[in-house]
Amino acid sequence: MNISTQGMRYVCALAKHLHFGKASVEEHTSQPNLSVQIKKIESELGIQIFERSNKRVLLTAKGRDVVLTFRMVLDKLVSLKSDLGESELNTIKIGIFPTLAPYILPKILPNIKQRFPNLVLYIVEEKTNDIIKQLATGQLDCVLAALPINDSTLSQSPLFRDPFYLAVSKEHSLSKRKHVTLDDLKQERILLLEEGHCLRDQALDVCFNDKLVVDTSYESTSLETLRAMVGSNNGITFMPKLCIDQNEMVSYIPFKEPFSRSIGIYWRKSSSHREFFEAFSACIRATFSLDKIES
Repeated sequence: MNISTQGMRYVCALAKHLHFGKASVEEHTSQPNLSVQIKKIESELGIQIFERSNKRVLLTAKGRDVVLTFRMVLDKLVSLKSDLGESELNTIKIGIFPTLAPYILPKILPNIKQRFPNLVLYIVEEKTNDIIKQLATGQLDCVLAALPINDSTLSQSPLFRDPFYLAVSKEHSLSKRKHVTLDDLKQERILLLEEGHCLRDQALDVCFNDKLVVDTSYESTSLETLRAMVGSNNGITFMPKLCIDQNEMVSYIPFKEPFSRSIGIYWRKSSSHREFFEAFSACIRATFSLDKIES
């Protein structure tokens, strides 16, 4: 069996884009050559990696296993080539979920630019399940996500804990309280984000455990829309401290018995850049050791 690293890259590029044109551009080759080389690999393995039609390209079940194997091999080869001590990346593709990205990036980017002056960041903002899938297939180098994620193929490094506050309208009866308890919310209309947001899942766990009632007649697509609903006194919600702003219409009240979300960074165990990701994690943690978020 004779499969070149170039052929492996061709397969991984097509798996990434599911489009011959885009994959050939990424690999700086022609579409016919890309197609021929991939067919040779399929013949060599005796496996159909892709389903092809005039309208689309799909990755088969066995093809997914092949792609994961090829990515592991390519990562290992990169690791061998970096044995001279090169541990940093010039570019990094990082995934962040929407209720974290706009609130954490302004805080961490100055430190990252100072620590890694030549680093170019490509940021993908998607729901947690989506960025974890993209990490597994090699489309992303690492992701920032809420702990825990149970995946034996990933390494993780905890970054900080982000306490939850109660967000209520300044017209609400609880708005003047110094502290609140979950029992205070028994008769309240609790608003949450739509399905797929990890922030919703964390809030649902709290509501379920304490028998709080969630208003399912309204589900927001964004944290800022949710904040606007709370500001107009149409309900209350849980707000991570990192996301608190100076809103004229909303009061944020700490809980007497605090609870929080934990944020970490994840990367593939097969990646050759473990040292870089650990240094990258330390840089982010350093930001919050000087801030009011719990490190």
